Amino acid sequence: IGIKLERNEWIIISILAVLKTGAAYVPLDIELPEERIEYIKTDCEYKLCIDSEVIAFFDEKKNLYSGLNQKLVVDLDNLVCIIYTSGTTGYPKGVLVNHYNISNYITSISETYGVTSEDRFVLFSNISFDASIEQIFLPFVNGGRLYVLSKESLLNTDKFMAFLVANEITHLHATPSFLNTLPVGNLKSLKRIVSAGERCPVELAERWADKCDFYNKYGPT
Repeated sequence: IGIKLERNEWIIISILAVLKTGAAYVPLDIELPEERIEYIKTDCEYKLCIDSEVIAFFDEKKNLYSGLNQKLVVDLDNLVCIIYTSGTTGYPKGVLVNHYNISNYITSISETYGVTSEDRFVLFSNISFDASIEQIFLPFVNGGRLYVLSKESLLNTDKFMAFLVANEITHLHATPSFLNTLPVGNLKSLKRIVSAGERCPVELAERWADKCDFYNKYGPT
């Protein structure tokens, strides 16, 4: 099932809804060229794309649906999602991520990071990138809290910092180039930073070393 939505709570609701049916989700960046989206649709043969029109239809008809959870047994080798590469060297390729992959990975890094139900996370990555899997499922599996920011707030350093402070964010997973823009010392609630997606300069790690735990991590898929 494709998911093509703006950054808001409906992204998370849609992912959980897809998984509750036993299906796999295919995240689509809304800024992708239509040609690229059509290629992905043809390649993975998704049956439905959840977009703003689908959400509007559901919102109008939601009272007609049952509120009961359906009983579902999922095998470990069933897919959770298909993450497509950027396609910079040709056509994008779909990476198949199954329940075993994610269960093993999230369990491992939960222990490594020492995540608890008191932790507060930010969905920094676009859901079309593999890093979003970690940012979404780490809080859910551990009973933590997940915040979804608008693109506008992510692009404005002052707004982003104010959000982190106001909501006492404890876990921040972002690219080194973005982390370099943040002032050190104002985020007293921050317990850990995860740097990924690009080469991490030693100087960046040293800036944060005495403020919180700092992890240089690359290539979650």
